[in-house]
Amino acid sequence: MVIERLTLAQAIRLTGLSKKELLDLDITGVAKATRRGRVVSYNWSQLRRAHRIAILLRTPGTYDPKTLKPKRRVVSPLAPIAYLVPRVSFKAAEEAEELFAKACAIDDDLGSRRLAEGMYQRVIVLNPGLASPCVNLGRLLFLRGLEREAEGLWVRALALDPGHTQAAHNMAHILLLRNDYETAIQYALHAIKGDSRFADPYWTLAECWTKLGNTKNARECWVSYIKYSDDERYKRDAWAQLTKLG
Repeated sequence: MVIERLTLAQAIRLTGLSKKELLDLDITGVAKATRRGRVVSYNWSQLRRAHRIAILLRTPGTYDPKTLKPKRRVVSPLAPIAYLVPRVSFKAAEEAEELFAKACAIDDDLGSRRLAEGMYQRVIVLNPGLASPCVNLGRLLFLRGLEREAEGLWVRALALDPGHTQAAHNMAHILLLRNDYETAIQYALHAIKGDSRFADPYWTLAECWTKLGNTKNARECWVSYIKYSDDERYKRDAWAQLTKLG
């Protein structure tokens, strides 16, 4: 679990909640007993929950106040999060870059994935401001069935780099698997906004639109996937899905 520390003022700025709301809802964790009483600990899932509560308070009816699940389509699931990271020395940054390259070279090898996980974790420790190691580590954890851990890393990656298209697509995919089609669409569109020739989000969008009964949008997305994908096998599958829609 990722634990960070920040002042209460910073928590208010990041979440959009008032001091009273933060303390009453106890969504940033237990306030530490410091002399000033201003330091708060939180984990990443709690901070995301704080953003949802902020949206709830600003736009009543968007989220169910008990479950915090969306009741209707949200304008964007990507709340403006400023992730606080410490300064990194040149030596640590250089070591992180070298280790990241080594991990990337082996993470597709089934027998080396656990080693790659450890290497990505070390990279994140050395330079916590990098988004790509979070994305890659999340993928490996997802392949091991650790869905929540993977999601936390992808959310962190988007906080560090809101334009990271792979992180946005990964979030869209995981939400599609949970049948949260409308939020998945938002993430997929965000990925496409960053790179309109990125094929994978079009597949996710096509599946979401199909589930929601919007065959027109689904057809357009299958066509876009076929246009931009380099994978012939998946292109054939996309053609099959397009044919089914008529």
